[in-house]
Amino acid sequence: MEWKQNKEKELLAKQQILYEEKKIQRQKEKEIYYINKIKNHYALEEYHQRKKQEQEEKAKLIEEEKNKLAQNINKFDIDRIKDKEDALLQKKLDAKQVKVSNKLSQEIKYQNYKIKEKEKLKYVPSKLKESTTQSKNRKREKFDPNKEQKKDAYTMANNVLGRTTRAVPSWRQGL
Repeated sequence: MEWKQNKEKELLAKQQILYEEKKIQRQKEKEIYYINKIKNHYALEEYHQRKKQEQEEKAKLIEEEKNKLAQNINKFDIDRIKDKEDALLQKKLDAKQVKVSNKLSQEIKYQNYKIKEKEKLKYVPSKLKESTTQSKNRKREKFDPNKEQKKDAYTMANNVLGRTTRAVPSWRQGL
């Protein structure tokens, strides 16, 4: 019995030691995780700062180039650029006017065409309200219950809605 108790104590001691080692290992892993997280955060901040600096430098370079160009342009160049822009603007306006005038002329031509077609067909009498012999034959007379007997609809089993009952097999018909 004593050896069993000693063995149990040894097992408990081993389990306690393993538990403590795992606890220490988890703490180390957490520390490493937080250290890496902080490192990544600082690295990300540095990256953003570098990008911001690069953008500012690019903006400065572009501004400097604009200033150099502005200094190199003289009055003659300014007049020439202005004339070019005016010519382009006038060209666009002219193209727009031509489009509008073409559209108007097309509408006028179409209206004239419609008027000519109406004049051509003026002599043709209208048959809009006339009925053909076929339509006369198709018309039914109103039902008069005093003169005639009622007529059943020509449908399957005289069912107007078209709902037919399902066929029942002969062996099941009395059930």
